[in-house]
Amino acid sequence: MPVKNLIQAREALRVDLKDTAALWSNAELDRSIERAVSDLSRMLPLEKIYELSLQFTVTAEAFTTPLTTDADRYVAAQTFNAKVAGDTFTLTGSQPDHPRVVTMLVTDANDSLTNWVIIVKGTDSKGKAMQETFYFSGGKSQTGKLEFKKILEVELDQVSGTAATADVLDVGIAVYTTCWVELGNKPIKAASETASVGARNTDFYMDYANGRLQPISGGLLAASTAYTITYTKGQLWVDLKDLYDLIRVEHVIYPATDIPQSRIQWDIWGKVLNLTGLGESEDQASMQEDKQISVYYNAYHQPPTIYSPGSYPEFLDDTVLLAASAYALFIYALKSEHQAVTDFASARTQIAAISHTAFGTALSAAIVQLAASATALAKVTTYVEGATESTKALLAQIATDIANLRTGSETALDAAHTLLVAATYTDAATAITATIAALDKVNTFLQNNTNEDSKFWLTKITTDIANLRTAIVTALDALNTYADAVATDLTAADNARANYMGATANYVDGGVAPDIKKYLDDGDAKLDTVTIGGESERTPEMYAQYARATKDSLVAAHEQDRQFKLQNATARTNAALAYMQEAAQRLSNLRTYIEQADAWGRVAAGFVNEAVQRLSIVENVVKREVARQTEAHEYILESNSRMDKLRTYIEQSLAYARIAEDFVAEANQRVATGRGYIDEATARLNEMGQYLAEADRYTTIAVQDMALSDRFRAEANLRRDEAWSIWRDRKTYIGDFSSSATRQMPSYNQGRQQ
Repeated sequence: MPVKNLIQAREALRVDLKDTAALWSNAELDRSIERAVSDLSRMLPLEKIYELSLQFTVTAEAFTTPLTTDADRYVAAQTFNAKVAGDTFTLTGSQPDHPRVVTMLVTDANDSLTNWVIIVKGTDSKGKAMQETFYFSGGKSQTGKLEFKKILEVELDQVSGTAATADVLDVGIAVYTTCWVELGNKPIKAASETASVGARNTDFYMDYANGRLQPISGGLLAASTAYTITYTKGQLWVDLKDLYDLIRVEHVIYPATDIPQSRIQWDIWGKVLNLTGLGESEDQASMQEDKQISVYYNAYHQPPTIYSPGSYPEFLDDTVLLAASAYALFIYALKSEHQAVTDFASARTQIAAISHTAFGTALSAAIVQLAASATALAKVTTYVEGATESTKALLAQIATDIANLRTGSETALDAAHTLLVAATYTDAATAITATIAALDKVNTFLQNNTNEDSKFWLTKITTDIANLRTAIVTALDALNTYADAVATDLTAADNARANYMGATANYVDGGVAPDIKKYLDDGDAKLDTVTIGGESERTPEMYAQYARATKDSLVAAHEQDRQFKLQNATARTNAALAYMQEAAQRLSNLRTYIEQADAWGRVAAGFVNEAVQRLSIVENVVKREVARQTEAHEYILESNSRMDKLRTYIEQSLAYARIAEDFVAEANQRVATGRGYIDEATARLNEMGQYLAEADRYTTIAVQDMALSDRFRAEANLRRDEAWSIWRDRKTYIGDFSSSATRQMPSYNQGRQQ
């Protein structure tokens, strides 16, 4: 029967466990099978041979030197602001070019961050998980020690202080000369390398054991540059890195092709096999090129998958399922224990839900309500038949005061009747009649008295006002025309004066002949001077005549023209004034109409005043009678007051009766409330019993779960021990082991139960 694949193994396992896919999930059964195969690998591991043709020379292996400094290659200026412990910083997406250490820089100019812890998480060169922690005490700028091949996360594990937006983190790489470059093989034979550029210990360092080199600062190897290197692999070592399933090496044969075979001496460190001797009596020596070496080793068995069976022989298939069923039972035992924990917790929850306080509170509240009920009933007696403030006391007061209250009320009503009978409005009626007559006169002199009323004259104003307005407008237009002409004449007069004493010419004092002042000044200058012709010459007099001639011939003509224009202006001004007087006269005529209409209005106003005076008389009469009615009303109010007093006694008596009823109702309510609290206390007792019963049920189930867990675990131990005993007992081996030498059989110590 062939070895089963995973689906077949699950089905067989469910049959063995009597499970119909209800108790175990596929994932649980798969894990049980994996654990069984793991046990088999420890006891009967898979035996394999790794044979290698020895080629030690590596020619022109290409390598690229690391990138140089990049302070924010992984995290670029990510702020601490708003971040809390457990948050992560956003990565740039760039990864290391070689396994290398990281640099960390915190920018916090004002030292507002008082503590932080930052964790860088990733994998090493072998793909194994690794992480490095940077502490606040290490300073704001730090360089790590672990070499990361991949960066997966940068976590802010702890933070305190005040983080501003400008407080940021950068995570990157240091200078390239701090980074090792892994070559393709290890170990490397010492001093066997030749690089295309540079020399050992001048331009680069070599790590022969781990097969890597590191550029030296100031050397010939530049950052991020491709080079080649030729070297010889170590001839005393075999790198077993390709044996992913290696458990342990059993023996090594070298050379593998020699007959008889030679088992050599060896030891192993990590996955590097070191040859310590070529035989039991031979010393250590280097292996030779093109020889074969065979490594016999134990490996892990592979569990079955849905596509293929496991790597173990078919005759062990049932033993694997037997061990797998044990681990499945262990899983179910744990399930039962977890369920027991849940049931115990439920029992504790039920017990914790019991409220003794609520029960005591309900009983105490019932006692309080019953005591209050007794107090309320005692007050009923007080307000029904007490000596003073009670229904009984007020009814007695009514019996005592009722006769006096009745007599006083009747007297007040009689006085009110006398005052109301004496009321009269004759004077008011007379005054109202006279008021109506006066108001009729008002209408007469306002609009109903032929030509002797205000309406007539106002109508006349309306009739004549159009003609008056037209005549006034005509007069004012004429006035405006003459006023404009006056302005023209005055301007012309000014222009005429300018013709002899102004901008046009100046014959008076212009300073140039012919100029009156010029001639007079010149003649005055010659009064004391002998002129040509002797003493008989009249030179100054002649200058005076010149001045008179200028005045008579030049100035007088223009002055006469100016005076004419001024006369025209005066005449036009007088005409304008006449038109103004005409307009004023017509307005005065209109004003007389208005004044006459106002006079008849004043006559009507006189009659209005008369009507007002007569209405004042009516008002006085009404006030007098209202005073009588007010007095009568007061007597009625007195009577009502006496009746209200009697009614007050009755209402107060009823009030005390209602108070007593309220206390009775209160007593009944408190009794009902007390009964409710008693019912609540009873319910609380019942509820406590239910909680205890439910807790007892959970406890019983939990104990059953524990017992069931113990039985599953016992059965699991039996099955696992049976499988282990089969794998340990050499007599049970068949198939692949039937022809094995006895000394090849594995030997194990007695296993222990889980």
